[in-house]
Amino acid sequence: MPSWPSRRASYLRYRKLSFQINGDRVWGIEIVDPHARTTRGVGVGDSLSLVRRAYPELHCGESTYGPGEPTYYPFCAGRTGPEASIYFSADYIRPGTPVMYITVASRFERAGSSAHPSD
Repeated sequence: MPSWPSRRASYLRYRKLSFQINGDRVWGIEIVDPHARTTRGVGVGDSLSLVRRAYPELHCGESTYGPGEPTYYPFCAGRTGPEASIYFSADYIRPGTPVMYITVASRFERAGSSAHPSD
């Protein structure tokens, strides 16, 4: 089973979304469009409190970003179906901000306090 995309992962970036590709497979779609909404009504710019209410089955916590002394940021992630997962993340540069992006992938695997897309 392939795991978290390697450093060779590539990204097809567009203005309001990007496709995250590892090898010949898209493993995630990242959405930053403030007009996009999930089927449960959550979108970029909404609070993680709204995410928690709309998706009570998700794991919410803090993850880290950056080398050296890490920067912590909140997230909510988990499975929404047998082959569907979602990841909501706030901004790691400005703590306390609302959801900055949403990643949809085939699966997520929880590791410690963070969530990682996996196949």
